[in-house]
Amino acid sequence: MNSALKEWGVPTDRIHFEFFGPAADIEEQTTVFFFYIYFFI
Repeated sequence: MNSALKEWGVPTDRIHFEFFGPAADIEEQTTVFFFYIYFFI
C-alpha cells in the first residue's frame, strides 16, 4: 500500500495522510477508516 501511495505523492510517515490523503470522497474515507479500526484493533 505504501508503494502505491508514494506514487500518488502521499506522505507515508503519518498514518492520517496515509489513509485519508488519497481518499476521493467522504464515503471512501469512512470505508477506509472503519477498515483501519477493524484491522488494527
